[in-house]
Amino acid sequence: LGLAGNNLLGGLGLIIGGVTLASWGRDLGYLVTGVMLLVGLFIAAGLAFKPTFNLFMKILGRFQMDNALPGIQLAFSWPYNVLQALFAIGIHCLLILTFFCCLRAYGVVAPISSLMIGLPALSLLLMLPISISGWGLREATLSSVLALWGVNQSITVLASISFGAITVISVLPGAYFLLKRK
Repeated sequence: LGLAGNNLLGGLGLIIGGVTLASWGRDLGYLVTGVMLLVGLFIAAGLAFKPTFNLFMKILGRFQMDNALPGIQLAFSWPYNVLQALFAIGIHCLLILTFFCCLRAYGVVAPISSLMIGLPALSLLLMLPISISGWGLREATLSSVLALWGVNQSITVLASISFGAITVISVLPGAYFLLKRK
């Protein structure tokens, strides 16, 4: 669901400001948003119709994952999928707001559409296991993307380091309780 919210927000960012990247940027935004909505509707329809639902239950049973069905229904069945998508987009909007505030702390105002394009793309890139918690990769990617909107690359690197520090600090309480539980 987080990936779906990330891609929907990135698609909306491309619709709003994709022309800055390329002439086809806005079209790509419509394509990404449309594909994500169609996939969501396809999954919801598959869970609503009895034959596909039974097939899905058999597949889950084959992998001994029968207990996953209530969670899958809560996440992907109608009308819950709309609320889940809005919740996922809201979480990613909070990340964009956090990075916007980090940039603002250094005196830079970047267009929201640039952050709606850059941060979802970065989230997809951070799924690859090529850096430690995104350090270095986040700074290089955001400074390259935001340079297209005229944002100073040095300030972007500073804001990105601040964003990474905020991320680490916000995760530490959860890590403490996880380690305390074991």
